Amino acid sequence: MSFKFPNIESLGLPQELPTAATAFAVTALASSTFIRLKQHIEGLSTKNNDPDVRKKRSLLHEKFAMSKVPEDLDYIVIGSGMGGLSCAAILARLGKKVLVLEQHRDVAGGGTHMFDLKGYTFDSGLHYTVPWSQPLFALTCLKKPKDCIPFDLMTEADDTIEKVYLVNPDDAASSENITEPFRVRYKEPHLADLYRMFPEEKEGLDQYIQASNDSMDFVKFFLLSKLFPKWLQSWYWACIPARYLAPVSTTAKELLPRYIKNKKLISLLSSMWIDTGARPDRASFMMTASVFRGIPMEGGCYPRGGSTEMAKELVTDISHKEANKTSCQMLLMAEYDWFAEFSPNGDHDVQEHGYVMDLTEKRLAGYNACKAAWQERALSVFLRYFPKAKDHIAVIDISTPLSIQYYLRATQGGAVGLDVTPARFADPALRQILDPISPIPGLALTGQDVSMCGVTLCQLSGVITAFRLEGFWAAAKIVLQSVLLGN
Repeated sequence: MSFKFPNIESLGLPQELPTAATAFAVTALASSTFIRLKQHIEGLSTKNNDPDVRKKRSLLHEKFAMSKVPEDLDYIVIGSGMGGLSCAAILARLGKKVLVLEQHRDVAGGGTHMFDLKGYTFDSGLHYTVPWSQPLFALTCLKKPKDCIPFDLMTEADDTIEKVYLVNPDDAASSENITEPFRVRYKEPHLADLYRMFPEEKEGLDQYIQASNDSMDFVKFFLLSKLFPKWLQSWYWACIPARYLAPVSTTAKELLPRYIKNKKLISLLSSMWIDTGARPDRASFMMTASVFRGIPMEGGCYPRGGSTEMAKELVTDISHKEANKTSCQMLLMAEYDWFAEFSPNGDHDVQEHGYVMDLTEKRLAGYNACKAAWQERALSVFLRYFPKAKDHIAVIDISTPLSIQYYLRATQGGAVGLDVTPARFADPALRQILDPISPIPGLALTGQDVSMCGVTLCQLSGVITAFRLEGFWAAAKIVLQSVLLGN
């Protein structure tokens, strides 16, 4: 089964497409936003020495044509991110005819696609993931894990995954004087450091460890619930002990002070919040704790060859990239309203990153000035922590919520989807709304809003949606095939 990735920008409502097919959308709604300020020291070079291969067109870049659309489709997948592609791959393994539609005019892959800028290639969204992506590829593609795209752990010699610098934004001296960071390390040896640094908080740390363990168990319960039909889910949740729901139903800002008195320790335990896409005063404690504990437990990793290799794993692709440079991606939280005045209004066509956006000349000038100010500010912060990079920066680029909204069709530029608030996970009504099977006949949902943010969980969401669409025996067939293969 081959996949097609058409550009549907000018398609409108294609009445020619088979009405018997089932469509499902990859959701992308948000109320909080990242600014992605990519301070590129250097990038990735693209090499392919086979002239025959260079002549062929990758399926990731295949353009839309009605002549390519089969008449007897079973499913139409709207969106080619990890959720959509994973779901499509499972459905294709089950013998279904699947059409994958992508709104980006040049490339499939959603948040895992890469783009070229001034001779360098960069990630559009992924900065790291966890090793569970590899066995999920094995499941969706019917391969042994060792035959799937490799993921390399991103650690330093002492197993450091993250360096946390605590500064007071209201204290200029604190912001300028870089202190020794707190090192978050693979397999969590840094927890012993916290007990040693804050001996008076031993009881509170013990309580935090228990609550975060319960939170990570809740993630498993939550994802498992997505496999059940709606009528069974209420019974399922009634069987989950209340201890697992308690840390989910409140924010990190509300819960941590119940355990911990030291504000520095609270800050450290909340320090990886940006991976959730929501501040600790909005995000469920479950999410804030899961990234601080879960990522060190599993290890942060990156797909060898770049994020686009993840999309290639799910489709036949013939291109090759070789990483031989270094790049840095800075993530800053921002409000969409800061950039709303520059939102395209259709007056004129202009270029951003080589693509067309509609802005008046006046708005374009203001938008570029705003981006330049953010770029200067971000670069100064970057060089404060990496001073040796000065005079070695080849390319600097900045994107805003408008960029994300334009390329990913994410509402108000929300790169990680719906806010991970307590209500999203604890409110039964919201869990029903975000179920893979929508109340609209023939429409199913997948992606980060159905599960949680993160590339790996988007993959899993695609698998879950396919299983829900095709039923228990089809799911059992896929799993059994993988088990017999030795996965």
